[in-house]
Amino acid sequence: MKKLLPVKGKMLRTLVLTFCLFVNSFLALAQTDGTSATVTTDKADYSPGEYVIITGSGWIPGETVSFIFEETPKPETCVNSHDYNTLVDAQGDIYYDQFLIKQNHLGVHFLLTATGQTSGYIAQTEFTDANSKLELTSPATAEQGSYIILAAKLTQQGGGAASGTAIAGRTIFYH
Repeated sequence: MKKLLPVKGKMLRTLVLTFCLFVNSFLALAQTDGTSATVTTDKADYSPGEYVIITGSGWIPGETVSFIFEETPKPETCVNSHDYNTLVDAQGDIYYDQFLIKQNHLGVHFLLTATGQTSGYIAQTEFTDANSKLELTSPATAEQGSYIILAAKLTQQGGGAASGTAIAGRTIFYH
């Protein structure tokens, strides 16, 4: 049987330090496996001229998070990339407010994928620029020059489960 040489002094400290670093790294990885990085928008549906406000939490402070916007259907007139980046703050939160909904986005469904460039965390959310239909429900007729009170119903178009559903919270301007 071979004898093991005794471990003393500097070598013992090096082994203990290496073991502690290994255990610490393993514990850190175990904690991040259950990450819950999030991304969300301030609204589920937008109108042309509105900015999408993107927020999220659970990211690595200081890392860059990239945004990729997939459009369905992709407008033929939409030739610019919708890929953007933002920097995560010290609390692990993200904020981005520079994505403008344009007229050519009417009827488009967006899938937003956020990816942490350091962590590799991925989070997704969806929103639309739903095609809306305005239907005047009264009056049926009016005389020229008379004052009238209009009643209207604004509904979402474009298929899917929400099609035909009344859209609340929108201001309608008549000119």
